[in-house]
Amino acid sequence: METKPRTTVPDKEASTQRFVAIICEVLGVENVPTSQHFLDAGGDSLSIAIIIDWVAQEFSVEPELDWFFESESIDVVTQRWWAKVEEAA
Repeated sequence: METKPRTTVPDKEASTQRFVAIICEVLGVENVPTSQHFLDAGGDSLSIAIIIDWVAQEFSVEPELDWFFESESIDVVTQRWWAKVEEAA
């Protein structure tokens, strides 16, 4: 009987920190207040597209574009992305 290789979930703390670090890199800032809405932190639709691409390349699970507009904070975007990572594992 063939079994599928088990996919492991990456470390949550390190992965979510890296997710926020990618946001900072794209926005060109050293730190971003994660309690702030993404657009209020200086983000725009082009930066969202870049973040989605970079996150997908690094983690193979991309955040949804709408999350950046709908979520009340970067923390919420990060939490939603992490839930998708766990679901995909």
